[in-house]
Amino acid sequence: MHELPGELVALGGAIRNLARMDARRCGYPLTTLHGYTLSLTALEQLIEQLRTLPLAKRIKLPGLRSDRADIILPGALVARAIMQVMGVRALTVSVNGLREGLFFEHFWRHWDEPIIADIRSFGVLNLARIYHYQKKHANHVRFLASRVFEQLTPLHGYGAPERELLDAAALLHDIGAIIAYENHDVHSQTLIV
Repeated sequence: MHELPGELVALGGAIRNLARMDARRCGYPLTTLHGYTLSLTALEQLIEQLRTLPLAKRIKLPGLRSDRADIILPGALVARAIMQVMGVRALTVSVNGLREGLFFEHFWRHWDEPIIADIRSFGVLNLARIYHYQKKHANHVRFLASRVFEQLTPLHGYGAPERELLDAAALLHDIGAIIAYENHDVHSQTLIV
């Protein structure tokens, strides 16, 4: 038997709607769902809610598009079954769809190795470069943040995923200065999101 991947990236209208419903329920502050994490527990709560509601009431649920109200429960059940079979406790939502996947599969069909080994790190570095980050300063901030993170690990107990977020935040923290230095932290947030 092959070892299954530890992370599941999901795409499609049903997944986006389920994620949007969960995001609304949780008060998720961002408008984009790309990269949103939908846990198996949250999905099971949505399934329970959807099971108990007739179509007329489902249509009014926050985050659910009315044209998906009739098919959202089967979509949720399929997503749950896939998560259970794969043994994952959460999935990551992609706003890209099958068309993009088919395009890239066709475009890169002659490559034996992945073009980009770590897509998330590549994306962070690419964003930093697009907005002309100060490489020396950003790397110094990243180094300092990393040291603090390591020294406080016994207290906070965070692991690799949080470390990766901290790394990205350190690299991108000042990119908003390209718009204006005043309020550059707010501009940085806007550019990142």
